[in-house]
Amino acid sequence: MTLLLKEEANAPMETPTTLPPGQYQSTEFPRFGLPRYASRFPGRAEELRVEVVGEVEQSLVLAEELRDLPRVDQVSDFHCVTTWSHRSLPWSGFRFVDFYERLVVPRARPHRDRCAITAGERNPSTTPAETVIVPSARVWSRHAG
Repeated sequence: MTLLLKEEANAPMETPTTLPPGQYQSTEFPRFGLPRYASRFPGRAEELRVEVVGEVEQSLVLAEELRDLPRVDQVSDFHCVTTWSHRSLPWSGFRFVDFYERLVVPRARPHRDRCAITAGERNPSTTPAETVIVPSARVWSRHAG
């Protein structure tokens, strides 16, 4: 699972983009950044599974339910922290606010105003809930490129 923040969904990229300073254009899209680290992660990224744990009344494991959330598609550039970029990639996923309000709140009943987001690498990133429970936050589960 990858969380990216974008302002407009379903908006095609109308003008060519420029690379940020220090980035280079890549013709490949390595699954997890540097190839030497790719073997640390699960080989079946198409199986999206989200665990909701922590300060909640009920821990959850969600998979099938994620397919019922409204889909959002978008074309965006991807700039990796390891300095490579890939332009105009189509992404598909769902809005984080839909996930949170339709699945997390009624089923897990969270007690806190913070979200700890853990993806395939199993390293959580904790953020104030108001920064991800907004219409512009997306969970991208598919991309082509």
